[in-house]
Amino acid sequence: MLKIELLKKLPLYQEASSRQKGEIEAAAMVAELSRGQYYFHEGDVCANIAVVVDGRIRVFKMGESGRGITLYNVEPRETCILTTFCLLSNRHYPATAQAELDTRALIFPAPVFRNWMNDWPFVRSFIFATMGERVADMMALIEEITFKKLDRRLIEFLLENGKKQSNILEITHEKIAMQVGSAREVISRLLKEFERLGAIELRRGQIVIKNMRVLQDSLK
Repeated sequence: MLKIELLKKLPLYQEASSRQKGEIEAAAMVAELSRGQYYFHEGDVCANIAVVVDGRIRVFKMGESGRGITLYNVEPRETCILTTFCLLSNRHYPATAQAELDTRALIFPAPVFRNWMNDWPFVRSFIFATMGERVADMMALIEEITFKKLDRRLIEFLLENGKKQSNILEITHEKIAMQVGSAREVISRLLKEFERLGAIELRRGQIVIKNMRVLQDSLK
C-alpha cells in the first residue's frame, strides 16, 4: 500500500510503537502536488499539517509592491514550521507555500497532530528540531540580506546552485529575485553584466554557468 510505504520513510513513523503506528496510519492521507501547485495561500486556515516525503515546497512572503522573498524550503522528511505555528496559536497561515518540484507529502488533520504533540514525546522532539533548524535558517537569511551586498548574494546563489545542477540552472529571474531578496529588474541587470563578463549565458528559463572562476574571483 502506497501510504504505508511512504510512512516508512519518515522518522516520525519509525520511532512510533505498534499502537502509535496504527493511529498514524489511520490518520495519514497522501497528497501529491505538481510543480508550481500551491499548498497554502496567505490567510488560509491550517486545517492539516504535512510532512514532505519527496520533492520540495518553497515557503515565501509577498509584499504589496509585488516583490517577494523565500523564507525557507521544506525538504523531504521535514514539515513546514509556519503550519505548526498556526496549529499552536490558532492563527491563519502568514505566507505562501508552493511546490517547487513534483512533491508527495503525508497530511495529518490538525486536531489529531496537536494531540500527538501533547501525548507523544518523539513528535514534540521532531517539531522542536524542525523549529531549531528554521530559526537558524531565518537568522542566516536576515544576516545575509542585512550585511551582504546584493551582487555577492547573487554570485553565491549561482555558485551554490550551479554545483547542484551541473552548471545549468532551470530558474527564472523572478524566482532568483525572491531567493536573494531583491527585485526582478535589478537581478536581470546584474545577470546581464555577468553575461557580458563571460561568466554566464542567459537562455529562456535557464542560466548556464560558463566560467565559475570569473564568479569566484568577484567574491574576493
